[in-house]
Amino acid sequence: MTMNKILGIDTGGTYTDSVIISADTKEILYQSKTLTTQEQLKKCIEACFERIPEKWVSEISMVCLSTTLATNAIVENRGCKVGLILIGKKPPGKLPSACITLIRGEYDIKGRLKKNLNPEEIHKAVEFFRGKVEAIAISGYASVRNPAHELMLKKQLNKI
Repeated sequence: MTMNKILGIDTGGTYTDSVIISADTKEILYQSKTLTTQEQLKKCIEACFERIPEKWVSEISMVCLSTTLATNAIVENRGCKVGLILIGKKPPGKLPSACITLIRGEYDIKGRLKKNLNPEEIHKAVEFFRGKVEAIAISGYASVRNPAHELMLKKQLNKI
């Protein structure tokens, strides 16, 4: 009988820890630790994946990734001012960014295109953020189904 396994990875300030547990019994089956490469997080996360015993790879049914790096940056006041570009819709409630803009573009909940991005709105968004922020986050409605607008916007921002 094959047990479903959960891979958990926590990227901390010094070490990146990984653990595999049985989803059924919650038993810890495997754990590893690698140094965190703060400037290139991809490297330490890849190292965690590379260390997973081959026999369990096909049985992993869920991957959970967490980080204390973001928390540490806030506590140590090492963050930067971040702007947020929302594509399509603004979620209800208050968002944790003082500098937000919304641009049109939309996919439905199944990831089908409803409205293209407007290059002029992208330009206006960039000008809105100029001199106010050091980084820009992008979040598109239904992007878990189709991230094309987010990727397209990222490509445009990288050109600027």
